[in-house]
Parts: sequence; C-alpha cells; structure tokens
Amino acid sequence: METERYFDSLKEKIKELFVMIHHGHAVPAEQRRYVEGFMHASLDLQIATRQDLEALMESVNQEVFGMSIEERRKRYPEHGLSSGTALETPTYQRRGVKIDLGDEEGNAN
Repeated sequence: METERYFDSLKEKIKELFVMIHHGHAVPAEQRRYVEGFMHASLDLQIATRQDLEALMESVNQEVFGMSIEERRKRYPEHGLSSGTALETPTYQRRGVKIDLGDEEGNAN
C-alpha cells in the first residue's frame, strides 16, 4: 500500500476544508463526511493513529491559518467544522446503537 500517496491525498482534502473555512464558506456536510470517512479508513487499515491524524490536521491548519487549531478556535469561533473535529465519533456509536446491515446476501436479520 502506498501510504505516502494516501497521506498526500488526505492532506489535500483537509487543506480544501480549511481553505473553505478560512474564506468564511460553510463546508458542505457531504464533503466533511467524505474526509472523515477517508480519515477513519486509515485507522481501520492501521496505517495511522488518531495522534497521526490530529498532527496532520494541526500541521495543515497551521499552514492555512498561521496558528494552531486551538488558537483559531479561540480567535475565530465561527471558523470551524460543525462537528468540532473530523475525528469525532458518530453519535450513534457513542450511544451504543448497533446497526444491523443484514447478512452477506443483503437480507436483514
């Protein structure tokens, strides 16, 4: 697996979001979820840790805004992702809801 290419692509995707935020545009929910999914895939494939992803986001934020994420959130509270972080655990998982996707043939159990 080409992890370097993966991380280059992820960095560009995160940068697109941060540039939109920097310019005062709302990040479309679909685009935010796509990047979140991309990040979660790296966790599932065990090619990154949460700390790796947080460091990447911090680095890109520094590049775009010239300050840390924490500084940006304090100075510009309106410049943020609606979820607070692209690594936030979905609500249904935090509440312990199990989703039944059915068996391999697509039949619900």
